[in-house]
Order: sequence, then structure tokens, then C-alpha cells
Amino acid sequence: MMVQGRSVTEIAEELHKSVLTVRTHIKRMHVKLNVSTKEQLFSTVIRLMVEGEIIQLSLIGNSHITEAEHLDIVRRKTAYMFSTCAE
Repeated sequence: MMVQGRSVTEIAEELHKSVLTVRTHIKRMHVKLNVSTKEQLFSTVIRLMVEGEIIQLSLIGNSHITEAEHLDIVRRKTAYMFSTCAE
């Protein structure tokens, strides 16, 4: 919603939440990813997802991938995106 340029008020109305709740979630996203602007927030999430994709592509055909490597890829590709959306 933020990417679409919606205001905090518009987001709150669509999600049936208070403006304060939406602002709190946005602030938590910034703190979690150690960023100060929405542009930094978006670019950080996208960078982490792209890194996960690159790592996954580099491991194609590698039958010796560890569970830790697999979970790192999942975290980078999906967990950051979902946690940012859910915050």
C-alpha cells in the first residue's frame, strides 16, 4: 500500500485500523531494518529478496546444500517481505 503511494489515512481506512496503529507498524518496519525513509525501506527489502534469489540460483544443481543455507534463502526471499508487510 505504501508502495502504491497511499497515505497513512487511506491505509488505515482500508485495513480498518487506526492511523496510530498504521504509523506504529511503519515505525517498527523502519526500526527492524534500520532505515529512516520509506525509500530506504523499500530498497532494503528488495535488496534482501534479490540476494536470496541470487544465492538460490548460484546453488542450482548443488545437492550438498545445507539446511542452514536453504533457510537463509527462504528468509531472504520471503520472510523479509512478509515480515515487512505484516508489521
